[in-house]
Amino acid sequence: MKIDLTKKEKIVLVVIGISIMTLPFIFTRSFNLVDFTNTGSIGDTIGGITAPFMSFFGSILVYLALKSQIEANKAIEKQFEKQKKDEMTLCF
Repeated sequence: MKIDLTKKEKIVLVVIGISIMTLPFIFTRSFNLVDFTNTGSIGDTIGGITAPFMSFFGSILVYLALKSQIEANKAIEKQFEKQKKDEMTLCF
């Protein structure tokens, strides 16, 4: 089954993917403005930072699944309408 994504959906997925990969690195480094190195163990920091992004990514996957289901339901509905129309022509 092929999932057709719009250009906007592809851009959002790429941005989220890049964020998931880079934000743990950025937040575990010391910069002049904000220092995240004293936030506890590295695992807790990375887990706390990436959990919201992973939840958002999961939400996007649920959205794509629902979108595909709606398209499949429309295709089935068209098939039933065609079948009903064909049966009506055969009866007469």
